[in-house]
Amino acid sequence: MGYISVKILVFFLFSYALFSCSIAHSEGFYLSGQVGPSILQDADNEANSIILTTSHDVGFNVSGALGYQWNKYLRGELELSYQRNGVKTLTVTQSSFPSLNGLAVKTDGDVRLFNVMLNGFWDFPSNSPVVPYLMGGVGVSSVALEDVTTGSILFADDSTGVTAYQLGAGLDYDFSERIDLTLGYRLLGTSDPEFEDSTGVKFDSEILSHNIAFGVRFYFSPKSKTTSSSISASAKRSLENSKISNGNEEIKSARNAVSDAQGVKNDPRLLLIKKECGLVTNNPHSPPYTKEFLNCMKERGWAQKK
Repeated sequence: MGYISVKILVFFLFSYALFSCSIAHSEGFYLSGQVGPSILQDADNEANSIILTTSHDVGFNVSGALGYQWNKYLRGELELSYQRNGVKTLTVTQSSFPSLNGLAVKTDGDVRLFNVMLNGFWDFPSNSPVVPYLMGGVGVSSVALEDVTTGSILFADDSTGVTAYQLGAGLDYDFSERIDLTLGYRLLGTSDPEFEDSTGVKFDSEILSHNIAFGVRFYFSPKSKTTSSSISASAKRSLENSKISNGNEEIKSARNAVSDAQGVKNDPRLLLIKKECGLVTNNPHSPPYTKEFLNCMKERGWAQKK
């Protein structure tokens, strides 16, 4: 995968350690678009035991995708992307004439990729607006060498189709109910493309690129977020239903209401009790409850009066 890509993936995984889990997206479709720089690694072009290595300028990538959010963790998408990098030098790495090895000449032209990818994403929902993710994708790529020349001599002008893959990680920022801002890294690679040079000789090349992308994602449906008012209403209804119907022990009644709310992880009723009545213990079986707490519970009908 390469040392640079490993460091970038480690960075994004480390970022996840700063956040804990909970903002969710509703199920449904979304559109996304991204743009950013592309670093295409040097490529060995090999034919008949001769290897010519091309180096490349930093290029750019742009992409658009239609996706579907299955749940708060999983989403998939169909992505179309385009990438272009200029060819900088052509170096003789291996030849039948040792004296030529290492010779580098300035080169013009471009490497162009047009990709169709099926991508899968695993999101790590967070209490923070920042949501880390990991992704992977497979697809096909049209790879072209466009007017690659050394001086006035044409080296290659050809294209071919290959299989493609990508792996990546990134961070999403929850900007609004329907919009996320995104930052991601992707390692894009293909099977070795075969080209034909200007003399008709076929040669194998290689594609491996480190891509950074800044983007935006638009959801057709608002993301599912539970508001404080809806938590309050549902919590109050649940507390009404949880009142005991017999006995007149106010301590027992208050304890049962708290214990029932604590029986469910992150139950909004417990949050409501803490907020409105100032519950100071996490253990419903550890009295004493304060007089103020019991009065608050009774006033709201969550504990029976004497």
